[in-house]
Amino acid sequence: MGGGQNNGRVVGSAAEPRIAVVSGGSRGLGLEIVRKLADRGMHVVLTSRRVADGQAAIGLLGDAADCVAVRDLDITDAASVAQFAGWLRGRLGRCDVLVKTAVNAMTRMLADELAVDGVLVNACCPGLTRIEVPATRDGTRLFATADTAVWLATLPDDGPTGGFYRDHVLIEW
Repeated sequence: MGGGQNNGRVVGSAAEPRIAVVSGGSRGLGLEIVRKLADRGMHVVLTSRRVADGQAAIGLLGDAADCVAVRDLDITDAASVAQFAGWLRGRLGRCDVLVKTAVNAMTRMLADELAVDGVLVNACCPGLTRIEVPATRDGTRLFATADTAVWLATLPDDGPTGGFYRDHVLIEW
């Protein structure tokens, strides 16, 4: 992953890994996205409504857990969002990648709003799921469904924004 410029800092380099926030990252598809981003060297903030759920999920990440922090976040609660944003700004200083459990229309709005900061905002349809049943907390591990989300999260700084993707292909809203 090549480093790009972000407010004068080189991000995505060995010196300063990119920072990703994954809402709903304590289980299912969100947890698999956390795993894959951490495996690619990103510093990942796993958020969940209950911090205990996020802490339990850390145990499922193996070596990837070293790159993951857990915070509570309820995206339906403005106070929770504000508290999280304050923590993120104060502790990490920035967010390079945001994987949102949001409505597609929000994607377009945020893409326009955050473009001036160089933040790419895209949505994806995860597609079909291949499931194995290893010894995990919820008994499943999702593979293929995380691929497009991880691809979008690792786009270069000049990548597309405001789109809806499936299997790395732009599709109509």
